[in-house]
Amino acid sequence: MKHRKWSWLAAGAGVALAVSAMAWVGQGEWTQASVEPSPAAVTSAGTLQAMAALPADAHVQFGEWRFEGPRNVAGAAVDITVDEVNGDLYTVSRENWIYRSTDHGKTWTAVHRFDSPRPIKRMVIERGATSVYAFYAITEPVEVYNGVTQHSLLRLRNSTGATQVLLPTYDVRDVVIGPQGVYALTDETRSDFLSSVRRTSDGGQTWTVLMDEQGTGRFAECSRLVRAGTRVLAGCFVRDYNYRYNAAVYVSESGGAFLPRWQNTFAESGDMSFDHLFAVSRSDPSVVYMSIDRYGKGGAYIFRSTDGGITFEKRADPTTGHVFNGALAGRFDLACTNSYQFSAMPTVLAVDPVDPQVVWTGDVDLYRSDDGGATFGRAWTDPAANTADYRQRKPHGIAFPVNYDAMNAREMLVATDFGIQGTVDARAAVEAAPPTTCTTPGSASSVAWVSRNEGFDSVYVAQAHVRDDGQVLAVFGPDNGGQNVAGNGLFYGDLASPAEWLQLSAAQPKVVLAEARSPEVFYTSSCGTARFCRWEWDNEMGRWELAASQASVVQVDGGVMVPDPSDPARFWGAHAATQSLLRSSDGMQSWQDAGYLSSGYPKFMAISPVNPDHAVVVSDMNTIHRRTDARSAVTGTRWESMYQVAPWESPWRARSVMYDKRDPNRVYVTGTAEPSVVTSRDGGATWQLADALGEVDGLPGRDTAGVAIHPDNSDVLVAGTSNGVYVTWNYSQASGQKWFPVAAPFGNTSIVQVAFRTDEQGARRLYVFTAGRGIWSIPVQAQRFFDVGPDHWAYGAIEALGAAGITTGCAEYPTVYCPEGPVARDQMAVFLLRVLHGADYKPPVATGVFADVPTGHWAAGWVEQLRREGITNGCSTDPLAYCPTREVNRAEMAVFLLRAKHGTAYTPPPATGEFADVPATHWAAPWIEQLAREGVTRGCVLEPKAYCPDSTVDRAQMAVFITKAFGI
Repeated sequence: MKHRKWSWLAAGAGVALAVSAMAWVGQGEWTQASVEPSPAAVTSAGTLQAMAALPADAHVQFGEWRFEGPRNVAGAAVDITVDEVNGDLYTVSRENWIYRSTDHGKTWTAVHRFDSPRPIKRMVIERGATSVYAFYAITEPVEVYNGVTQHSLLRLRNSTGATQVLLPTYDVRDVVIGPQGVYALTDETRSDFLSSVRRTSDGGQTWTVLMDEQGTGRFAECSRLVRAGTRVLAGCFVRDYNYRYNAAVYVSESGGAFLPRWQNTFAESGDMSFDHLFAVSRSDPSVVYMSIDRYGKGGAYIFRSTDGGITFEKRADPTTGHVFNGALAGRFDLACTNSYQFSAMPTVLAVDPVDPQVVWTGDVDLYRSDDGGATFGRAWTDPAANTADYRQRKPHGIAFPVNYDAMNAREMLVATDFGIQGTVDARAAVEAAPPTTCTTPGSASSVAWVSRNEGFDSVYVAQAHVRDDGQVLAVFGPDNGGQNVAGNGLFYGDLASPAEWLQLSAAQPKVVLAEARSPEVFYTSSCGTARFCRWEWDNEMGRWELAASQASVVQVDGGVMVPDPSDPARFWGAHAATQSLLRSSDGMQSWQDAGYLSSGYPKFMAISPVNPDHAVVVSDMNTIHRRTDARSAVTGTRWESMYQVAPWESPWRARSVMYDKRDPNRVYVTGTAEPSVVTSRDGGATWQLADALGEVDGLPGRDTAGVAIHPDNSDVLVAGTSNGVYVTWNYSQASGQKWFPVAAPFGNTSIVQVAFRTDEQGARRLYVFTAGRGIWSIPVQAQRFFDVGPDHWAYGAIEALGAAGITTGCAEYPTVYCPEGPVARDQMAVFLLRVLHGADYKPPVATGVFADVPTGHWAAGWVEQLRREGITNGCSTDPLAYCPTREVNRAEMAVFLLRAKHGTAYTPPPATGEFADVPATHWAAPWIEQLAREGVTRGCVLEPKAYCPDSTVDRAQMAVFITKAFGI
């Protein structure tokens, strides 16, 4: 990926700025966004089908969604399973999305999402007569009280996508589809060694208890279920009244009660374990493998049954024999330097579908045995993990496509922390074990692995900052407590190259910022022992390099750290100890006190894009503060509170604050609860709700990470919430404001950031960064002026004027153009000078040249500059006057346009009498006929040909005149 210079659209944690002056150019056909679609309406390409239309008065249209990556980075796949009837594969992400593959794992499509705040750790499928009927899942545990944790059992019906919580009062450890229904392994959450197994055949409405050891003298703590033909096995750890401990297997025959059938007494109590794994041979269900970990001592025992789970024999012992056998629960290459690599237990156990002698297991490294679990060879190791946390690329599940035959079809898929990994030859030679633990293994494994993540768009974007050329700095992965997990960390990418994201650091900085006008530099915090790191682009090496790190008194979390858009060396922050505001003018080398807030400590801050003295700060007391002399603030300066969004004791907390670059008087603050969005129209002096309390306005009142403002119309806002994407185009109306959900292939996934940018084809695209479904974009066409729709005869010309910055309309809140309104001579001066000098042109200060245009007149500078450039001499000479409010007629328009276009010395050819109502002797006849000669006008009537020279020019006609005359 080639480096390109960057120009920020957004800076500061949780802030999404979306500004550009370029015009939107429509690409292809448009469809309209709608309410949330059913899961069946979402295709793998991300296109929404059968979308209901937005209201008739919608001033915005959405195109088709496109997945923007990252394609070479994937989030965790926590389980994988196969529908053995039709061959479909299913996996589930850490963010609870279910994905299906119909081509043996080559591509994936998101089909459903478990509606649960807890991540999934295991999933099974229940088939109906012709297809999958329901999905069952076990969640990660959550503490319910005093250190006691509880897993939940979820059921998601395939036809509706609705999620149920089953057995809510129990700690559900495992679930399996067995004879006569669904089996759930439960624990009483307040008691140890009181496991039970229940069965349901009606989707969880009623349950039959099949195992309950109370009163038997045995106490069972069970961890895993598995189906073996007509039997269901439960792996348990039991003790009796004399506190003798044993590993045990309970067996249910044909849906009957569970009875203990096998026990094993370990030599020492330290070898006892609560954790089992089972794997059953697809070709011979009488062959069952079981692993039991050593409970803190590292390694695992491997047992095998050849009679369907009635008896087991020990096949692999981690304490003796084969060297790799002691590493089945860790990373062999770190055995001599980090014994913690062996303190876990295997996370996967699977049997080859064709050969019951071939069994797979592992935790970080993945091992295969070809002799029924007696000895193992290594099938994969992750070179990047040799100094990393042991969970690097950790496997969570193994699946074999139904066409696997061990001869011609040898594909195998593994769900890992880095998505889906696959091999096309699961029977290739594996790495042989060395003679001793601390020696190098023998021949390398021939089992080749590749990522199978096409469509598995499960990346968790924690924060992202988009530059206007499409390059991005992003933090991937949920907070992992400092552990180095594959796919997490600080990444650099380009939206034009979704398969080429580069990991800059495995750390997850709290803040990512850039100098506003220095595209070669950015900062992260915290990093290592320093609070801030400075990164610079190395042209010689062609990569980003860590240039420097420094300690600082500035706090490293939250959204207070922001750069000044007008000065690349100026930054703002908050003191980590005193919480006073700080300002740096030398690139964060030193800091000066910049005052304190009148209410609370600073949490989020934004600086005006046009005036560096204007700043807004939101505090932890939910109050909004501002100053209009921010650069002058010193120790003791008090930042006054302008507005309290919500009481400090409420659940509301700020999520972002931002200025609208297109109209810096507009400022937005978003929060974690209602009101989700508040806004100011006067630079932060006064505030009002952009989200009505309650859901009457359509916004669900969820956590809103930020808003994006459409580059063509500041009234069009997109909100990224914890419940998906919402859009409004009428928030500024006095009443009747409404937000609408935008249908998307990622459903109601939590949104981290939203931002607009103009793509290479000139289309305005909304980019959405999700917590668990990667990055998506969609073209969004906003009606620039709400009173000029696509069906207006002058729509193209008026849009072109707006896009070029020649006009911003006649009024705002909402933005309108007034196409039928007359054009006065003072307005004409502004239009012409912006055409000639650009949208940002500002004329010199007026001196009072015209008697009827005093220096205090809003257009005095423009009018005088128009005369200075020789385009006008006014409307009278004695006294010199301009007649600023007089309406421009079509004859005057011809002179204005041609003088502005060709210069003050230009004289048109003599008139010939082309128009019936403009004789050759008319004072403006030469100008009018030259205007027609240049293709700017054909007149007002075709037969007889007429020009209507005395007719007033309205604003729609003026737009057409200007765009044709100057080729806009």
